[in-house]
Order: sequence, then C-alpha cells, then structure tokens
Amino acid sequence: MQTKNVFVSLLATIPMWATPYTLAPVNVCTICPSEAVFGIDNAGTLAGVVVGSFGPQAFFGTPANFTVFGVPEAPFTEAIDLIASGEVTGNYFDSAG
Repeated sequence: MQTKNVFVSLLATIPMWATPYTLAPVNVCTICPSEAVFGIDNAGTLAGVVVGSFGPQAFFGTPANFTVFGVPEAPFTEAIDLIASGEVTGNYFDSAG
C-alpha cells in the first residue's frame, strides 16, 4: 500500500508534456517470490533479475516470452539493460566474488 501512495505522489510531479504510459505487472516465473525489471528498450523488451529456488538469475524478453539465464557456476546473474544492437548487459558474481 505504501508503494502505491508513493507512486501516486510521483505521478503528481510529472509535467503535462510527459508521455502517458500504461503500467502492467511482469510475471517471469509463476513460482518465483521475487523479480525486478531494470531495463526496457523501445520495442518493449524487458531485462532484469528473477529469484527462485535456483538463486538470482537474469531474464530478458517480452511478457509473452521471457528467457531466464545465468552465467555457468555463478551464484548470481542479473540483466541490467538492453543496448541498441539488441545485446543484454548485466553483472554476475562467481565463487571468487
């Protein structure tokens, strides 16, 4: 509920010339307790991280078709953004840190 109130107050500060957007929930993994979107390109492709029993893994795609991936033997992988050439950028941590 608090997040909703913060969102409403942020909308009140957007100038009148701003482009209207429609916000929609993102469901990458139906059994995962947490997911976050960090990047979106002009085509609507999303990039982010999803956390499940497999640990934090990166994802990219559209709401109709997401791909979840991780760097082999890395306990943490996240996608941060999508660049114009279509590549996904991000971070990972391996056992060495």
